[in-house]
Amino acid sequence: MVCERQDAFASACALARAFPLFTHRAGASRRTDKTVMVEFFLVGQDNGPVEVSTLQCLASATEGVRLAARIVDTPCNEMNTDTFLEEIRSVGKELGIAPTVIRDEELKTRGFGGLYGVGKAAVHPPALAVLSHTPDGATQTIAWVGKGIVYDTGGLSIKGKVTPEALLNWKGPLDFSHYFLVLLESGPVTVGVSWVLGHQALQTTMPGMKRDCGGAAAILGAFRAAVKQGFRDNLHAVFCLAENSVGPNATRPDDIHLLYSGKTVEINNTDAEGRLVLADGVSYACKDLGADIILDMATLTGAQGIATGKYHAAVLTNSAEWEAACVKAGRKCGDLVHPLVYCPELHFSEFTSAVADMKNSVADRDNSPSSCAGLFIASHIGFDWPGVWVHLDIAAPVHAGERATGFGVALLLALFGRASEDPLLNLVSPLGCEEDAQEADAERDSKRRRLV
Repeated sequence: MVCERQDAFASACALARAFPLFTHRAGASRRTDKTVMVEFFLVGQDNGPVEVSTLQCLASATEGVRLAARIVDTPCNEMNTDTFLEEIRSVGKELGIAPTVIRDEELKTRGFGGLYGVGKAAVHPPALAVLSHTPDGATQTIAWVGKGIVYDTGGLSIKGKVTPEALLNWKGPLDFSHYFLVLLESGPVTVGVSWVLGHQALQTTMPGMKRDCGGAAAILGAFRAAVKQGFRDNLHAVFCLAENSVGPNATRPDDIHLLYSGKTVEINNTDAEGRLVLADGVSYACKDLGADIILDMATLTGAQGIATGKYHAAVLTNSAEWEAACVKAGRKCGDLVHPLVYCPELHFSEFTSAVADMKNSVADRDNSPSSCAGLFIASHIGFDWPGVWVHLDIAAPVHAGERATGFGVALLLALFGRASEDPLLNLVSPLGCEEDAQEADAERDSKRRRLV
């Protein structure tokens, strides 16, 4: 691998995605383990070896990417909320951190109505888990809040099947590689057009929902790497774990839940569950952890892939500085990001309820639904909250084809690199450093000449 020193981080994380850990293919366990050696040649340096600190940073980052991808690739019959908690405890043990866990009926008792309501129908109960790194001399407190829906059936608003008839009224995203047009002839004159499924008569929208824990998985991988490389500020990783299941105890549309923020939510779509668990998570980060900066990461909306595409995550934030920083960090680490419209004064009315403080799903799905979903989360810390809030929707880039990408790990490490003791993470961080002159020129250049 030949690259400049500042690109070594992105290159290493990209390579990590090419070697996933999870497989249950027959015979895989009988194969001899292979070690893949990757040699980096850094342009502009002498022939001496790469610094040990750089190698350690690359190792921590790539291990974090592969950890996140393994969790996302693992199906829910193995990666349930119990198993995810074991992953969190394992990382905590490695770092010398005992996690805080609030679970099952304790969630209900303590007022986490969003998280409890989403996960209460599942065999494995929901949980809020927190890993906290609190070094001496810290000057600010950062909270990363991850959506950890280990499987999303949609709840009672269950994810259905796509039929030819449904396609005529479908307003969501379509992958037209699965469909083809045919002409139906019933005579020499009559010609009609119909949608026919290319692969099967009915295609369910549920496969792949094991990936709905991608935000929490990325935060776990990034937290492990950040702490191992030395992190100067207080850093809390908050995991909102649940399985959105169907059963006699499941939340119903029309139910009203009291969330940890103290606000009530009328449920009009049980498949809009991620925002409910994250609302409790960010409220906890604000009220109990005293966070100055709250970042939530989630596979939140299918509309994200329409809004920013399948390669760029979507960012929504109350800070112009942090919006720009997310975009720059993405370019430096390879986890690309593009902004969403932040306009609560025009969009938040989509959640108006006659009987509660708000509904959990928008009235008009054509009105910037990804932005609105993020605003729902922000409303539970308050639009007048003086701290920095960043929302990252990674629904599309969390996977490439049928494999997880570990998206989000590199982004978090780069975005918060200024708080790291590691020189390589300092280098890729867009915050707390002077803007590179070459990068500034690229920003002013024509969009047609940009690669990303």
